[in-house]
Parts: sequence; structure tokens; C-alpha cells
Amino acid sequence: MLIPDDYARAIKSAVTAPDFKTERKWVHETQKLLVDKYALQIPIAARYAFVAAKPTVHNHGILATLATGSWTPEDAWAEK
Repeated sequence: MLIPDDYARAIKSAVTAPDFKTERKWVHETQKLLVDKYALQIPIAARYAFVAAKPTVHNHGILATLATGSWTPEDAWAEK
């Protein structure tokens, strides 16, 4: 299958983004090209993720990135 140049550029930009805001911008662009422009994928379902956490737990990072399985235990802390 041929990979359109603008789609390949968007993927590369997302993967090499220097920060989350830029990554998110390029992931959204990639999804737009994938679905709207080239119709390479037709979404038929959506997963909604949620997290239950005590209000005293901070910076756990769960659901803070596009990779919903990622979290940042090294930054987490709990109030006493």
C-alpha cells in the first residue's frame, strides 16, 4: 500500500515531537488525514477511559497522555 507523503510526515512529526502539546497537534492531524482525507480507517467505536483516584493523590499522570496505559509514578505524591 502506498503511504501518502503528508500522512507519513504527520506520523513522523508526532513521533518526534519535543513536547506533549506538539505531539497532540500532530496526532490530531494524523487522525484527520487517516479518517477524513484518505479514509484508510473508518471508526465504528470509541473507548472511554476513566480513573478513580483519591483527591489527596497528586501528579499520578494516569490518563494525562494519549497512551492511556502510561502514568508517572515517579512524579506521584500523596498528601498526609
